[in-house]
Amino acid sequence: MDPLVDFQELDLFEELEAVRVRLPRRIVKDHLDLFLTLTEEEFTSRFRLSKQAARSLLTQLHLPEANDSRGCPLPPHLQLLITLRWMATGDLQLTIGDAFEVSQQFVSACSSRTVHAIATLCEQYVQFPDWHHLRSVKRTLMPYQVSFL
Repeated sequence: MDPLVDFQELDLFEELEAVRVRLPRRIVKDHLDLFLTLTEEEFTSRFRLSKQAARSLLTQLHLPEANDSRGCPLPPHLQLLITLRWMATGDLQLTIGDAFEVSQQFVSACSSRTVHAIATLCEQYVQFPDWHHLRSVKRTLMPYQVSFL
């Protein structure tokens, strides 16, 4: 082979390598900021919480920013809304993922993280009655009742 042809091919290959452009990393935009786009009634009907209650919950949870399977960061408010929508509808995670443009695996991981974070707040908001209070309520409801059929 002619060394000049080999050199020209190598030069052409180097030019192609230099020109090759990497695609930019896809970043999820906040076009899904449903706090801004939905009215109060629409928000409540979709997530079963008011906007104010959801924002309050979001500030208490301290969720970190998470990456989906493509490495795209998802802000904490979207993670909370994904979980609230899944809990409000009981729909398939795949369907929830389609609505929020994330994978089913991300919906599962996101829901797990968010539900565990919500569970840590339970002690602040859920108060179980003590034993003495239960006995007094039991006596006032049905005194001298032993069992039911």
